[in-house]
Amino acid sequence: MVVNSHVALELARRVVVADREVVTVLGGTHFSAIAEDILALYKWIDFVVTGEAEIPLRELVAMLRRGDARAEPPAGVAYRDGDRVAVSHRIRPFGHADELPHPAYDLVDLRPYFALNPDRVIDYEPGRGCVYKCSFCYSPVHYGSGAQPKTADRIVTDMQRLQDLGAGHLFFVQDNFLNNARMAKEICAAISDANLSLTWN
Repeated sequence: MVVNSHVALELARRVVVADREVVTVLGGTHFSAIAEDILALYKWIDFVVTGEAEIPLRELVAMLRRGDARAEPPAGVAYRDGDRVAVSHRIRPFGHADELPHPAYDLVDLRPYFALNPDRVIDYEPGRGCVYKCSFCYSPVHYGSGAQPKTADRIVTDMQRLQDLGAGHLFFVQDNFLNNARMAKEICAAISDANLSLTWN
């Protein structure tokens, strides 16, 4: 995010100083919006994934694993091409938000995180995008036009999975959860019916 982007840049710089073999990749809404400037100004950043990252990041990692230094990075990845910066952006790679992979918190040992976070709060994304097209907002450019909510069943399934991993509270990270009042009520009713032990906001 904007507020901690300088920390990410400095952490990346320190990692590269410690190990020059490391490949640095940034992403998210803030770095997506300024990908060209980031690559022009910060030589220790190798790539910036623009837009929704699930597919481009996976393709970039596969390309790097193959060790093909001459390959052009996938669409949705900004990179240096000689003296210029090449930027592309993939809009709405998923047909529906339910196609997004489940949050992979199961790949991480959450015990040290929960030790420092006694309320066991985990961020959760129930949907993306926004129905509005405000000129000052990143959302229409980053996610494309319109909201992309997950269905109520998918959200409850994700919440149950995160509860099973030890989450005590979920922070819903979504641009505008209340864009669609009918959908918001449906989701709230499904969460209530699921009788989960965790809380959320």
